[in-house]
Amino acid sequence: MLNTIAFLHCPRHLTIDQPRSKITKVEICIHRDCKRRGGGQKLKSVFEELADGTGIEVGEYDCFDECPFGPNVRTLEGPDDQFGRVLNGVKGKAQIAKILGVEPPEEP
Repeated sequence: MLNTIAFLHCPRHLTIDQPRSKITKVEICIHRDCKRRGGGQKLKSVFEELADGTGIEVGEYDCFDECPFGPNVRTLEGPDDQFGRVLNGVKGKAQIAKILGVEPPEEP
């Protein structure tokens, strides 16, 4: 329980509902654990689709060491942001659109 409390209050982590300044890059975890939970290339493709035309770079990262909470992504706010914020359990176009600060796509 103590680890969970520390995790929730760690400034490196951010809930999706907390406002941020302009995100310039998103890194998608491509480790096998995140891939099994819906991450990897599949998740990266959705980020690329929704980030198209925003100027937000979408990249990959091997692992954020938060495998039980995946799929995980990290958002960065410019070239001076070395650590960014890791977001856990990222799934679905609506959630990804919220992270990127774009309008969610209309579902058919």
